[in-house]
Amino acid sequence: MNGKKILIRGNHDKKYDEKLFDEICDFKTVSLNGKYFALMHYPMLSWPKKSSGSIQLHGHIHADMEYNRKNKEEGVLRYDVGVDANQFCPVSVKQIIKFFEE
Repeated sequence: MNGKKILIRGNHDKKYDEKLFDEICDFKTVSLNGKYFALMHYPMLSWPKKSSGSIQLHGHIHADMEYNRKNKEEGVLRYDVGVDANQFCPVSVKQIIKFFEE
């Protein structure tokens, strides 16, 4: 895969080749496509700029898409990016933004 690779460590990330990544961290915030995102392996109840519309992206829980829909219905801008919740496919930032805007 091309691009900058950042590992957001999770509970199973015990052994990995550090040389494969540009950055390794437990938590990260980024601004992409006009939106602010908080990234962590685990879902969080609160995250930076939550009250300003930032979106928290996480994995860990192996939920299905219903989890993401329920968060959206409840006004919680938290999205499980794990393949279990996304038809076993990766999702783009554009797809996630569109999901919450629809």
